[in-house]
Amino acid sequence: MFKPSALLAVLVLALLSAVPAARAQWAPNPIAGGGLITALTATSVTITRGNVAKTVTVDANTVIKIDNVVKSAADLKIGLYAGAWGTGTQATEVRAFTPKPANPAPPAGTTQIAGGGLITNLAATSVTITRSTVAKTVTINANTVIKIDDVVKTAADLKNGLYAMAWGKDGVASEIRAYTPKTK
Repeated sequence: MFKPSALLAVLVLALLSAVPAARAQWAPNPIAGGGLITALTATSVTITRGNVAKTVTVDANTVIKIDNVVKSAADLKIGLYAGAWGTGTQATEVRAFTPKPANPAPPAGTTQIAGGGLITNLAATSVTITRSTVAKTVTINANTVIKIDDVVKTAADLKNGLYAMAWGKDGVASEIRAYTPKTK
Protein backbone atom coordinates (compact mmCIF):
# COMPACT_ATOMS: atom_id res chain seq x y z
CA MET A 1 0.00 0.00 0.00
CA PHE A 2 1.19 3.52 -0.90
CA LYS A 3 1.94 5.72 2.09
CA PRO A 4 2.02 9.49 1.37
CA SER A 5 4.07 10.09 4.51
CA ALA A 6 6.80 7.72 3.25
CA LEU A 7 6.91 9.47 -0.13
CA LEU A 8 7.07 12.84 1.60
CA ALA A 9 9.94 11.64 3.79
CA VAL A 10 11.89 10.43 0.72
CA LEU A 11 11.33 13.76 -1.06
CA VAL A 12 12.41 15.77 1.97
CA LEU A 13 15.58 13.68 2.36
CA ALA A 14 16.37 14.05 -1.34
CA LEU A 15 15.92 17.81 -1.20
CA LEU A 16 17.98 18.18 1.95
CA SER A 17 20.86 16.18 0.47
CA ALA A 18 20.77 18.34 -2.70
CA VAL A 19 20.85 21.68 -0.87
CA PRO A 20 24.54 21.61 0.22
CA ALA A 21 25.66 20.63 -3.29
CA ALA A 22 23.58 23.39 -4.88
CA ARG A 23 24.76 25.90 -2.32
CA ALA A 24 28.40 24.98 -2.93
CA GLN A 25 27.93 25.29 -6.68
CA TRP A 26 26.55 28.83 -6.43
CA ALA A 27 28.33 30.15 -3.36
CA PRO A 28 30.58 33.09 -4.20
CA ASN A 29 34.25 32.39 -3.66
CA PRO A 30 36.12 35.68 -3.19
CA ILE A 31 39.46 35.63 -4.98
CA ALA A 32 40.34 39.35 -4.83
CA GLY A 33 38.57 42.24 -3.27
CA GLY A 34 38.09 45.27 -1.23
CA GLY A 35 40.50 47.36 -3.26
CA LEU A 36 41.01 49.60 -6.24
CA ILE A 37 41.50 48.50 -9.82
CA THR A 38 45.11 49.47 -10.52
CA ALA A 39 45.75 47.72 -13.85
CA LEU A 40 43.69 46.34 -16.74
CA THR A 41 44.31 44.28 -19.85
CA ALA A 42 41.88 42.64 -22.24
CA THR A 43 42.04 39.45 -20.16
CA SER A 44 42.94 40.56 -16.63
CA VAL A 45 42.07 42.93 -13.80
CA THR A 46 44.48 43.84 -11.00
CA ILE A 47 42.82 44.76 -7.69
CA THR A 48 45.04 46.35 -5.04
CA ARG A 49 44.18 46.54 -1.36
CA GLY A 50 46.79 48.31 0.71
CA ASN A 51 50.09 47.03 -0.67
CA VAL A 52 48.71 43.67 -1.86
CA ALA A 53 47.84 43.40 -5.57
CA LYS A 54 45.92 40.43 -6.99
CA THR A 55 45.50 39.88 -10.71
CA VAL A 56 42.49 37.87 -11.87
CA THR A 57 41.66 36.57 -15.32
CA VAL A 58 38.47 37.68 -17.06
CA ASP A 59 36.87 36.27 -20.20
CA ALA A 60 33.59 36.34 -22.10
CA ASN A 61 31.91 34.26 -19.36
CA THR A 62 32.91 36.62 -16.53
CA VAL A 63 29.94 38.65 -15.26
CA ILE A 64 30.94 42.31 -14.87
CA LYS A 65 28.83 44.62 -12.70
CA ILE A 66 29.63 48.30 -12.28
CA ASP A 67 27.51 50.19 -9.74
CA ASN A 68 25.14 47.16 -9.73
CA VAL A 69 24.56 47.30 -13.50
CA VAL A 70 25.71 44.47 -15.79
CA LYS A 71 28.42 45.80 -18.10
CA SER A 72 31.35 44.42 -20.09
CA ALA A 73 35.01 44.12 -19.10
CA ALA A 74 35.76 47.01 -21.48
CA ASP A 75 33.74 49.27 -19.14
CA LEU A 76 36.07 48.64 -16.18
CA LYS A 77 38.36 51.57 -15.36
CA ILE A 78 41.41 52.07 -13.20
CA GLY A 79 40.35 53.67 -9.91
CA LEU A 80 37.05 51.81 -9.47
CA TYR A 81 36.62 50.02 -6.14
CA ALA A 82 36.26 46.30 -6.90
CA GLY A 83 36.08 42.70 -5.82
CA ALA A 84 36.29 39.44 -7.77
CA TRP A 85 34.76 36.00 -7.24
CA GLY A 86 35.71 32.74 -8.91
CA THR A 87 38.16 29.86 -8.67
CA GLY A 88 41.92 30.19 -8.50
CA THR A 89 42.65 33.32 -10.50
CA GLN A 90 39.72 32.88 -12.95
CA ALA A 91 36.99 35.39 -12.13
CA THR A 92 33.39 34.33 -12.67
CA GLU A 93 32.20 37.74 -11.48
CA VAL A 94 33.78 41.16 -10.95
CA ARG A 95 31.80 43.79 -9.07
CA ALA A 96 33.07 47.35 -9.24
CA PHE A 97 31.79 50.59 -7.77
CA THR A 98 32.56 54.21 -8.45
CA PRO A 99 34.21 55.59 -5.31
CA LYS A 100 32.28 58.42 -3.69
CA PRO A 101 34.33 61.62 -3.86
CA ALA A 102 35.75 62.98 -0.65
CA ASN A 103 33.80 65.79 0.94
CA PRO A 104 34.81 69.02 -0.74
CA ALA A 105 36.45 71.74 1.30
CA PRO A 106 34.17 74.31 2.92
CA PRO A 107 33.52 77.48 0.95
CA ALA A 108 36.39 79.97 1.25
CA GLY A 109 36.17 82.42 4.12
CA THR A 110 33.53 80.40 6.00
CA THR A 111 33.36 78.03 8.90
CA GLN A 112 30.91 75.28 9.65
CA ILE A 113 28.06 76.94 11.55
CA ALA A 114 25.78 73.89 11.86
CA GLY A 115 26.31 70.34 10.87
CA GLY A 116 26.20 66.67 11.08
CA GLY A 117 22.50 66.50 11.86
CA LEU A 118 19.00 66.28 10.49
CA ILE A 119 16.96 69.18 9.20
CA THR A 120 14.17 69.48 11.76
CA ASN A 121 12.57 72.81 10.87
CA LEU A 122 12.30 74.94 7.74
CA ALA A 123 11.14 78.53 7.35
CA ALA A 124 11.38 81.02 4.51
CA THR A 125 14.58 82.53 5.89
CA SER A 126 16.00 79.81 8.14
CA VAL A 127 16.88 76.14 8.48
CA THR A 128 17.23 74.26 11.77
CA ILE A 129 19.74 71.41 11.87
CA THR A 130 19.59 69.14 14.91
CA ARG A 131 22.41 66.87 16.01
CA SER A 132 21.48 64.64 18.92
CA THR A 133 19.66 67.10 21.18
CA VAL A 134 21.39 70.28 20.00
CA ALA A 135 19.45 72.34 17.44
CA LYS A 136 21.14 75.12 15.50
CA THR A 137 19.09 77.53 13.36
CA VAL A 138 20.89 79.30 10.53
CA THR A 139 19.69 82.12 8.35
CA ILE A 140 19.37 81.53 4.60
CA ASN A 141 18.93 84.07 1.81
CA ALA A 142 19.06 84.35 -1.98
CA ASN A 143 22.87 84.01 -1.87
CA THR A 144 22.84 80.72 0.05
CA VAL A 145 24.00 77.84 -2.18
CA ILE A 146 21.91 74.72 -1.58
CA LYS A 147 23.26 71.29 -2.56
CA ILE A 148 21.22 68.12 -2.08
CA ASP A 149 23.03 64.85 -2.76
CA ASP A 150 25.82 66.93 -4.39
CA VAL A 151 23.44 68.59 -6.89
CA VAL A 152 22.75 72.34 -6.78
CA LYS A 153 19.11 72.92 -5.80
CA THR A 154 17.01 75.66 -4.22
CA ALA A 155 15.92 76.21 -0.63
CA ALA A 156 12.44 75.03 -1.65
CA ASP A 157 13.94 71.57 -2.26
CA LEU A 158 15.11 71.20 1.36
CA LYS A 159 12.99 68.86 3.50
CA ASN A 160 12.82 67.85 7.11
CA GLY A 161 14.75 64.62 7.67
CA LEU A 162 17.63 65.33 5.28
CA TYR A 163 21.10 65.00 6.80
CA ALA A 164 22.70 68.43 6.55
CA MET A 165 25.52 70.79 7.42
CA ALA A 166 25.90 74.52 6.88
CA TRP A 167 28.84 76.84 6.32
CA GLY A 168 28.78 80.59 6.67
CA LYS A 169 29.56 83.55 8.86
CA ASP A 170 27.75 85.16 11.77
CA GLY A 171 24.87 82.65 11.62
CA VAL A 172 24.13 83.31 7.92
CA ALA A 173 24.62 80.24 5.71
CA SER A 174 26.61 80.74 2.52
CA GLU A 175 26.21 77.04 1.69
CA ILE A 176 24.05 74.16 2.92
CA ARG A 177 24.90 70.61 1.90
CA ALA A 178 22.12 68.10 2.51
CA TYR A 179 21.99 64.38 1.83
CA THR A 180 19.19 61.86 1.64
CA PRO A 181 19.67 59.40 4.52
CA LYS A 182 20.49 55.86 3.37
CA THR A 183 17.82 53.26 4.00
CA LYS A 184 18.70 49.71 4.98
